[in-house]
Amino acid sequence: MMAKGFRHALHSIFALCIAFVIGGCQPKDISQNVTYIQLVPYQTVVDSDDLTMINPSIIRFNPAQNEFYIYDNRQRAVFRVGSDGSFLGNIGQPGQGPGEFERVSGIYFGYDTIYLVDDIQLLVHAYSDSGIFRESFNYGQLTSNPTNKVSVGHEGHVYLPADHTHEHLFRMITWSGEEVGSFGIPIPESTNQIDYVELRSAVKDKRVPTFFMNNAFVIPNYSQNVIIYDALGSLSSYSGFDLNWQSGGASPAIQDSITLPYFEFMDQILQQADVMAAMRVYQQGAVANEFVYLSTNTSFGQEMQIHAFNSKGELHKIYIFDTETPLNGSFDIDADNGFIFAGTTNAEVVAYKIGQ
Repeated sequence: MMAKGFRHALHSIFALCIAFVIGGCQPKDISQNVTYIQLVPYQTVVDSDDLTMINPSIIRFNPAQNEFYIYDNRQRAVFRVGSDGSFLGNIGQPGQGPGEFERVSGIYFGYDTIYLVDDIQLLVHAYSDSGIFRESFNYGQLTSNPTNKVSVGHEGHVYLPADHTHEHLFRMITWSGEEVGSFGIPIPESTNQIDYVELRSAVKDKRVPTFFMNNAFVIPNYSQNVIIYDALGSLSSYSGFDLNWQSGGASPAIQDSITLPYFEFMDQILQQADVMAAMRVYQQGAVANEFVYLSTNTSFGQEMQIHAFNSKGELHKIYIFDTETPLNGSFDIDADNGFIFAGTTNAEVVAYKIGQ
């Protein structure tokens, strides 16, 4: 009977997912003291017919090489692609051998190194720019936080999420395993245990559940490391371990327009079963020329926006996209040439011109 009830709950959840995706829930047209810029496609950089992609879930542009590194999470493949869309080879391959991955959760650049984070095997793989495997770093014994993402800085330091007993959210670990410091301020009201009574109450009240308050990821950059609290929609910038600035992110009205579909969806889900789905305002991010760019959550049929924050953490511009094919939330920035590269649900990578 329990198995039958669970299957019925899953069936109801699936039906609700389909209803939300088909119907969508677009952000409201809310007047804010920011500049809205509508972008039109400039060029299709990678076509699915040329590369046989299914879902480009991570896109990283390396200006030093003028190349793309694209992870297709359906094919479990990392493609190395020229700026003209030409296929240059694969980085690693699926598996459990040297340099092989089960799943890639992040792609990061060092001075002459490409890092892939495998969050299933708890490994960071290092490759040359051309994709030759060098070595792996096993972080499995160094963190017990299963929620927040591991990332890698340009100097090769690994940013590991700390557990709830640590005074900071992330620890910086050298490739040899030595901790050199920590950064990131935990939210005092947060909890590390899921409480479905509190979760249901928070969803009803349309507020962030305490279990998700410390959900965060780091955007490493040469000039600063930025922590994104993806459920709260807030940001913190650090130079090394020193706090530069903190920002509440977009205005409450803008954030509410992004999170409303989550609350509506979860309210119906939690009437069926104790099921947890992470709450996110932002999906991915990039830092370029002191600006922080964040893609908004595209779940439930929402159209992707990119929010650009200036060097003080103030929301400066909101980019919206004129496209017949929905964007999937993956993107990167070529600030020098003024491009946003975005992945589509048709497995393409499209360039949008944002100016010099």
